[in-house]
Amino acid sequence: MSVRSDYWRLEFDLRNGGTLDTIVFPHGSGKNLILDPARTGVDQWSDRDAPSVAVASSSKDNVVRLEFSGQLASAGRQPGPVGFRTAWTISPFVVRADHTLVFPRT
Repeated sequence: MSVRSDYWRLEFDLRNGGTLDTIVFPHGSGKNLILDPARTGVDQWSDRDAPSVAVASSSKDNVVRLEFSGQLASAGRQPGPVGFRTAWTISPFVVRADHTLVFPRT
């Protein structure tokens, strides 16, 4: 999934928890600036290993909102007990990420 402006392109990997894995400035080098996608994690579980991710998107004026949610998982996509929700608010000149971890009630 990608979001574009006249100045940049952001790409999110839906196979890996919706993590942001590409930032490109086409009028610059045109190369991906991200060397290793960021991940949200607790212990051995991370969003990049999530077995599936739910995606919601909306757009109003020049602002795009993306929300990815699922279960943090260990290598091999084995889900753990912690859920995640990552909400991206993207406008032409500002990108904001809000990460929420959802812990089970005991």
